[in-house]
Amino acid sequence: MTNTLVTSPNIEGNIGSCEVKSNTYDVSSFYSRTTAVNSCTGQIVNDTTYYQWGYIYIPSVIFMGLILFFGLMALITNLTK
Repeated sequence: MTNTLVTSPNIEGNIGSCEVKSNTYDVSSFYSRTTAVNSCTGQIVNDTTYYQWGYIYIPSVIFMGLILFFGLMALITNLTK
């Protein structure tokens, strides 16, 4: 095992045990926020708020499926008359 001595005013704590921890939480019904923090310095490395597209895609697929289903049923009904 080799110990490395680093001298800099920007580095704090034990370098070997530092890691970036991220946490995701809901901001509102449609938005989520992810924050990444350096465990040694407490510095925020990344802070991102993004839209949850699943709230749009899933209902849209269900709606389009229903339209397709009822359209095919109407077509089959008209063809069998």
